[in-house]
Amino acid sequence: MAETPVVMAVSLALTAGMRRVGVAFIDCGSRRLGAAEFADDDQFCTLEAVALQLGAKECAVLKVLSNKFIAMWCMFGPSAFS
Repeated sequence: MAETPVVMAVSLALTAGMRRVGVAFIDCGSRRLGAAEFADDDQFCTLEAVALQLGAKECAVLKVLSNKFIAMWCMFGPSAFS
């Protein structure tokens, strides 16, 4: 049987001056569904590690044009969201 790709979704938030990253994933091949929330650094190293460990082939990023999103965009710049 062919390996099915893992799909993940990411949500970003700024609370108490800390970057909070929410991650949810689904793996249809092994019938796994999971979610986590964690603090991350400037380069999103933990998020990168999670994506690599899951073997995610696709990632959907929640785009919310709220005050929090705009504040994060101003603080971290567009390169943090690409």
